[in-house]
Amino acid sequence: WQIARYQQRFEEIRLTEDRLVITASDGRAAKQWDAHPAWVTVSLCPPSPRQRRQKLLICSRGHRVEIGSFLSGDEKTELAERLRRQLPRAPFRR
Repeated sequence: WQIARYQQRFEEIRLTEDRLVITASDGRAAKQWDAHPAWVTVSLCPPSPRQRRQKLLICSRGHRVEIGSFLSGDEKTELAERLRRQLPRAPFRR
């Protein structure tokens, strides 16, 4: 998947059998985060009084990264569901 809002800003999510790679750029620099898909969880955090927007987090081994910060709530929900369907079933997942 590639999530883009502006030409300079983008997020790319690549999922293979043994790697989930997220690359994000703010137009100046690109950052990359990767993990083994079996250890990845996808979380949708509801808005809080301080943070008025929903967050979509990808977590693995104590690290987390927010993706799709510029997506609407419905788009974040759809992306979270698609990612969950595509991630391999680890023994601890239900």
